[in-house]
Amino acid sequence: MPRSAMVLLMVVLPGGLLIVTAWLLAGLLADRMREEQGPHGRRLVRAVATLSWRDVWTVAKLKTSRR
Repeated sequence: MPRSAMVLLMVVLPGGLLIVTAWLLAGLLADRMREEQGPHGRRLVRAVATLSWRDVWTVAKLKTSRR
């Protein structure tokens, strides 16, 4: 494999994974904020405090198993 293709693969793949993870995290955070009650700022703080990476992993597995 040419060197330029290897460099491109090393840059694009992690960047794509970062974007997908951020998209899943934002969706999960929005769902958690809808469940919380109170002012917007407090809902955001409580939603972030209750969020875990296991939740993001579970959502990712569910989205990929649907296909």
